[in-house]
Amino acid sequence: MMSIKKKIASLLHSFEKTLGSLKAAVVIITLFIISLIIGTFAESLYGTEFASKLIYRSVPFMLLQLLLFLSIYFAAALRLPYKKRLLGFYLTHLGLITLLAGSFITYKAGIDGQTILHPNQLTAEVELTDKAKFVIQNETQGEKVSMYLPSSPFSSKVNVSHKDILVKKYIPFGERVVEWKKADSHLTSSFPSTTYFLVNAFTSQEITLSASPLAQEFESSATLGPLTLHYLPTELYSCFANLGPSKILVYNAKEKICFIPEERKIEIKQTEGGKKFLAFKENNVIHAFIPEVRPFDLDENLQPRADSPYKVFDLKIFESSPNLFLFGESLSYFSQEEDKWKTHELKRGQSRELPWMKMTIETITHHQDLYPAHGYVSVLPIFKNNEIVKGGEKAILVEMKGQEFWVSSRFPQKVKTYPDKQGLQREGQELRLSIENDSLQLPFSLVLKEFIMKKDPGTNNPASFESFVNVIDSRKSSKKELAHIYMNNPLKKDDFTLYQASYFPLQDERGNPKEDEYGSVLTVNYDPGRPIKYAGSLLIVFGAALHFWINRKKKEKVLL
Repeated sequence: MMSIKKKIASLLHSFEKTLGSLKAAVVIITLFIISLIIGTFAESLYGTEFASKLIYRSVPFMLLQLLLFLSIYFAAALRLPYKKRLLGFYLTHLGLITLLAGSFITYKAGIDGQTILHPNQLTAEVELTDKAKFVIQNETQGEKVSMYLPSSPFSSKVNVSHKDILVKKYIPFGERVVEWKKADSHLTSSFPSTTYFLVNAFTSQEITLSASPLAQEFESSATLGPLTLHYLPTELYSCFANLGPSKILVYNAKEKICFIPEERKIEIKQTEGGKKFLAFKENNVIHAFIPEVRPFDLDENLQPRADSPYKVFDLKIFESSPNLFLFGESLSYFSQEEDKWKTHELKRGQSRELPWMKMTIETITHHQDLYPAHGYVSVLPIFKNNEIVKGGEKAILVEMKGQEFWVSSRFPQKVKTYPDKQGLQREGQELRLSIENDSLQLPFSLVLKEFIMKKDPGTNNPASFESFVNVIDSRKSSKKELAHIYMNNPLKKDDFTLYQASYFPLQDERGNPKEDEYGSVLTVNYDPGRPIKYAGSLLIVFGAALHFWINRKKKEKVLL
């Protein structure tokens, strides 16, 4: 029994001597410095959040700091009992231990986040940028469940479930891409989807349009400035290519055929109000249309027929403004110069010049049997001008009832559950799935009164920006304190430090950015370990100076 205790004591002593040696200290400090250098470069290139996940809050870095702590402690312990000539050495190592203790307190209790300020709106909420969570909100019953997501800077498997929802994969820095899927339904083969690339001297954009009802995230129309894109079934192209004098065409969505009134000798009349009117009889049913008012089949009360497969298009309506009609691998538009509708083939890899803004269009990919869905790939974030310009979305791959789909921090999803086969759940429930940052409430509130941005002369590049903020502390009084926050001049209150970080353009009712109107983004920092780290730094400086002074005195005595 005694021999075992002696062996354990011998091993502990050997471990203490090894870890407290100068060689071990040099190796650990070198690794620590290399980690800090990598973290500094990562922060400048990829942002604070990425650097924090990669280095500062990673398990290896925490273990490295633990080894550094033990190395410093054992180095001092091996030089006990106390010797006066080593007083500076003791103080220096005590300072290092104090500094590491302060860093640990900061790691456990510190706060890094941001608060978003809109003009004249009261806010006290801080988003914690390094703590993301998956939120499942039952909007039918009002219940809410959250699960924290991994802190890795790279894509990681999760495989955590809640009832019927399985979280399979998490991407902390993601880029949105288009994924092409084949459905277990006959619907897809009837509805094409196409990706186009439009470019001119001022802009370029890749856009995916789809007529498939399964492509819920994609529209069949889009607006690019003054130009409107219309994605129509491929059968309509033949009617655009053979328009009659009326410039009207009729489409049967059920049989997927189109025709022009002149083909069937359908007379175009006028209503009392001077609007075009046409009607035809089929299977003892009269189908009537007023194409200038609405494209739907009207009954005897001039109300749309819900069960009618017919729609009518009056192309004269689209001649006064830029409208581009796309039919998969073909297109049509009205030429003002030639005063007629023109049609062109647009096979994959081909490009065609359009009559507006010197723009060209090219078909990138076209599918008749696949439908598009948004997916995400993991990328290294690109950080410029204090903001992430690429990889700024968090995304998770979710499986529910055998179906996979993505939920992102930018695009929450709403799904519906249905009654189970046993009838235990009588009614369907609506769930809202989202990714949110964890948050906390400040002990005071902020109101943005004015945001000022100065630009470089002759450009739109921001030279500097600053915020004038009212600080309201209801615990003390309702009196407002005006704070001026700008670069190198943060707001310090109640141990919180708020820095001017960024800005964002305000939007009007239509979602368009307002000119020269901005909101402000402040970085919020709370560091309870800061005083301890300052004390440790002072002990290190004082101990190093004392150690140097004692050694100098010793050398002077030897020389005498």
